[in-house]
Amino acid sequence: MLAAAGGWALPCAAQELTRGGEIWLPQASGGHKLVLSHASVELSLAEAGAMWQGQIVLELKNPTAKPQQLELSLPERPCDVDNEVCNGRDSGRLEGLAASVDGTVQTPTVVAERESTPWWPPIGRVYRWRISVEPRAAALVEIRWSTTQTLDAEGVIVALRGMDGWRKQLKVLDVGLTLPFRPWAFGHPAAVALVRYETRIGATGALQGKPETRLELRAKGAKFKGDLTIHLDTASQIGGALRCPDPRAIAASANAADGPTQLQRLLVMRNDGELQTCRGLFLARQGFTFQDPEFTGRFYEKPIRSASVSQAAMAGKVRPFLRYGLQPNRRYTPDLHSPEDAATIDALAAELRRRKGM
Repeated sequence: MLAAAGGWALPCAAQELTRGGEIWLPQASGGHKLVLSHASVELSLAEAGAMWQGQIVLELKNPTAKPQQLELSLPERPCDVDNEVCNGRDSGRLEGLAASVDGTVQTPTVVAERESTPWWPPIGRVYRWRISVEPRAAALVEIRWSTTQTLDAEGVIVALRGMDGWRKQLKVLDVGLTLPFRPWAFGHPAAVALVRYETRIGATGALQGKPETRLELRAKGAKFKGDLTIHLDTASQIGGALRCPDPRAIAASANAADGPTQLQRLLVMRNDGELQTCRGLFLARQGFTFQDPEFTGRFYEKPIRSASVSQAAMAGKVRPFLRYGLQPNRRYTPDLHSPEDAATIDALAAELRRRKGM
């Protein structure tokens, strides 16, 4: 049932190795009186790299005494015209699109000619489908898609486009993300509330038995004047600032035949306080709950109000943003740590015990 279509592309402020992209709410034609009471967006990233899965559900209500006809549109390639990443032949294209209304499959009509709208630039084709909602009735519009994007370890910017097309009607917006990593830091507009943030061992799907992070955000009664961006930073600061050892070097030393000797040589220039701090930092990566309030205060700060770099670059203005660093995880278990991080945590503890003659 899937047909080639589009609705996702790399953000214009991103470099070519940044993972993330744009997802568009379908845009409605004019002249209707339907009300979008609730929209939910679900995004999940597969463990093995670049495959994104997504779903949008729109709850449309007809408050009038007459049937309302509505045409919904999605761009095939919603890329910014200045984004070099989107200029490739296959960049920014969805691998599949399936649409339904109240459970009935709808086949979008492909408009082949290039065209421009108030919501996206004139790139590629447009996919359209029509729905009808009876008087005093409601309709659920569901859209599913899949796409692949280039990945690296620097971070993610997810941009939800087309918010301005619904800003007078949208009452509640829910956004959920399922990720194969725990963000080092993340941020979102101040008008959006963080409902859930936890990492656990996955129970189903591609992440079954492996770390899975769940983020849920909700905007209620917010009047968006533009896009909604979510920043997910995966590039950690373990290194120069805190002078913490490279976990790959620790893991290699721990696995060597003369491991204890190699670890001593590797860590000889670091004092006890640095080793304790670094061990705590590796534990905090997965949200370990510290009993020491000093460590809690050091690693788990309250959200700070900052600015959205992506939105500032795209819109020429700075917008209020809440930014989180490392945070406690109520679903923490040692199994969440990668083998290298786990080896580092154990090795630092062993070296501290050795220094104390234990």
